[in-house]
Amino acid sequence: MSALALDDLVVGYGGPEVVRGVSLDVPDREFWAILGASGSGKTTLLRAIAGYLRPTSGSITVAGELVAGPHTFVPPEKRRIGVVPQEGALFPHLDVAGNIAFGLSGNKKTARARVEQMLEMVDLPGLGNARPHELSGGQQQRVALARALAPEPTLLLLDEPFSSLDAALRSEVRTQVRALLREVGTTTILVTHDQEEALSLADQVAVMANGRIQQVGAPWSIYEAPTSLGVARFVGDLVELPVQTIDGAMAQTPLGVVPVAEDARTEAGITTDTRLVLRPEQLVLVADRQVGDATSGERGTHGVVQSISYHGHDSLTTVRLDDGAVVAVRAPGGSGVAPGDAVRVMVTGSGRLFTDPVV
Repeated sequence: MSALALDDLVVGYGGPEVVRGVSLDVPDREFWAILGASGSGKTTLLRAIAGYLRPTSGSITVAGELVAGPHTFVPPEKRRIGVVPQEGALFPHLDVAGNIAFGLSGNKKTARARVEQMLEMVDLPGLGNARPHELSGGQQQRVALARALAPEPTLLLLDEPFSSLDAALRSEVRTQVRALLREVGTTTILVTHDQEEALSLADQVAVMANGRIQQVGAPWSIYEAPTSLGVARFVGDLVELPVQTIDGAMAQTPLGVVPVAEDARTEAGITTDTRLVLRPEQLVLVADRQVGDATSGERGTHGVVQSISYHGHDSLTTVRLDDGAVVAVRAPGGSGVAPGDAVRVMVTGSGRLFTDPVV
C-alpha cells in the first residue's frame, strides 16, 4: 500500500494555479525529496498534503485513506501527518519536553514516557527541562523532529528543515536525521531547493518546476540521465555543446566527435537548438606542456584556461576553446593548471542529446 498517493492534483491561492496536475505514488517507508527552485510550487504542494490548503481539483490519499478530493477534506490534525517546518518553529514558552509532548494525547504518565523515549531517540537525553533558546540550532532541529515523530505519524513532511544551519552543522544534522528516519521507518517527504541535500538523502527524487513534476527517479538517474534539458540544467553543473552533425551514435561538437548515450539518441533532425550535454567530470584537461606524454598524444581540443574555482575535494576549471565555446572541467583536488595556460580538453564517456524546450 502507498503511504501517499497524489492524483492529478491542482492547488492555488484563488488566482493562477501554483501546482498543476501533479501525480505521485510514494511507497511505505521510503524517503522522497521534492526538489525545485524558489517559486516552483514545492512548498504549496507540501502545504496541500499537510492539509493547510484545499486543492482546486485532484485527490490526496494517505495510507489508503482519501483525505482530499472533490467531496472530501480531512483537516490537518486528523491526517496523522507530522510536519517539521523551516527553522524548527519550537514554542518558546514551552521547555523541550513540553514541545515534544504538544501533539500527544492520553494521560500524563504515558506522554512523559513517550517524551523520554523521543529524547533518547534524537540523542538529547536529560534536556527535557531546557528552553529552546538554550539549545544549538542542530539541537532545536532534533527537538522539532522528535515533536513531529512523537504521535507516530503515518507520513512525515520536512519543509527545508536544514536551511538555517551553517554548512558544517547542516551536513551533520541531516546525516543524523536520515539515519534516525531509516531506523524508525517513517515515510518521509523532504521539500528542498538544495540539490546536494536531495541527491544525498533521498531514495527517490521528484524534480519540480513551474508547478509540475518534471522527472521522478533514483538520485543517480536524475543526475546521470535527465529526461529534459531543464532538469539537466537545474541538477548539477552542465556542459552544453551545440551539435553540428550526427551520425548514428556519434555527434560532432566543438569538442570533436562525442558518443551519444544509447537511451538519448534521436531520429529527429538536428536543429540550431539541439544540444549535447555532459557533466564537467566527463572532461579531462591536459596542459600543452604535457603533450609530449605518451598518455596525451595529439588528442583533445585546444583551449585556454579562463578561471579556476577550487573547492578542496575538487576544482572546476573554465576553459575557452579556440572556436569561442566555453566549457567547465571538474577534477579531483587541484587541476594542475593556471589561468592563461594553453590546454587540451578530452571527453570521456557519452553525452545526452536534447532538442526539447526548457520547461
